[in-house]
Amino acid sequence: MQRGTNIVYAVLFVLACALPLAGLVAPGLDPAPALNEKREPAPAPDLAALAPADVPAATDAWFDDHFGFRNLLVRLNGLFRYRVFNASSSGQVLPGRDGWLFYDSTGYRGGEPRANHMGELPARHEELFRRLKEQFEYNDAWFAARGMTYVIVIAPDKWSVHPELLPGTVTGAPARTSGDLFLDYLRAETDLKIVDLKPVLRERSRDLGPLYYRLDSHWNELGAWLASAEIRRQLHGWDPRVPLLEPAVPTVVRREKRTGDLAALMGLEGWLREDVPVVGDDLRPRLTVTELPVPANRNQHRTPLDIRQDRPELPRLLVLRDSFGDALWPFVSGGFSRSRWVWTSNLPADPQPVFDEVAPDIVIEERVEKYLMFPVRYFTAPGRAAVVAPDHRKRR
Repeated sequence: MQRGTNIVYAVLFVLACALPLAGLVAPGLDPAPALNEKREPAPAPDLAALAPADVPAATDAWFDDHFGFRNLLVRLNGLFRYRVFNASSSGQVLPGRDGWLFYDSTGYRGGEPRANHMGELPARHEELFRRLKEQFEYNDAWFAARGMTYVIVIAPDKWSVHPELLPGTVTGAPARTSGDLFLDYLRAETDLKIVDLKPVLRERSRDLGPLYYRLDSHWNELGAWLASAEIRRQLHGWDPRVPLLEPAVPTVVRREKRTGDLAALMGLEGWLREDVPVVGDDLRPRLTVTELPVPANRNQHRTPLDIRQDRPELPRLLVLRDSFGDALWPFVSGGFSRSRWVWTSNLPADPQPVFDEVAPDIVIEERVEKYLMFPVRYFTAPGRAAVVAPDHRKRR
């Protein structure tokens, strides 16, 4: 009896060891969908080009990203840690209270939301503030000389709108984030037109509930509507042709959502769910939306949008945006006869033809709060060199 049990265990052990190799040969055996890790998997090592000493590390990196049933095992590990310990299998995701997730990365791609929340400023921040101020003022003058109004719109981090849902390990945050300090400086030193959406969203979240997704780093449709209403309200003050967005609070329905960039980073896209507010179809303006070609050598997933409606009395808009613009454009564009939404990172090397074609009355540069200290994320008008980013690893 003991011998038979040992044989069964031995067979199971051999099978368990063989499955990763079998899945490597036949990837279709893995039943789990591919992971969205926001990075490219390690390529197969080029043995002819590598030095012998580099072969083991390159081979290990490739195998770690391609062994059989990796997708399933990563997802199961992420689900176990999240459900049992409220812990994350990704260093880029911070689990908060009540199952909420927060983006917690650093550097160019992450934007350092934790450092922003804690009010940590880059080394030599006075110089950075001054140089960015000069760049914004140059942009403002450049557009003004062409009859365009330049507006900077700041989308607050999820950390800033829902700090009460951060975990207890995040303590001692000051009243002002590093982004707040930078905006305070700009307001004191310039006459730039700045729309800071944080005060409105924080206030409305107290009576309307969550305005950001639980499993994603972005605002939900209710949050996007309120942000759009505030943008149009302030634009109306500078250009009365821009109509206000009504009603103040839209009618929403609740729907299930099984996707989210933070859940995806933990390998759990499609495995977690939340009920989210969705703005009713009766409140969406009738717009003609055209996806435009992406310039060569740019991110092909960041498609420019050209949006029109038959209301020639309304002004024209150009938005230089990041991912927070995804939920804004349906509601902001309703206040314009034509609007063009372009990812700043995907602008053509020579943006002048875009300005000439759209001929905007208003140009919005939309930026999420966590990237305010990252000059590489900003637009620089023609005729001026972009501000060089400081060393973000040095904080005080």
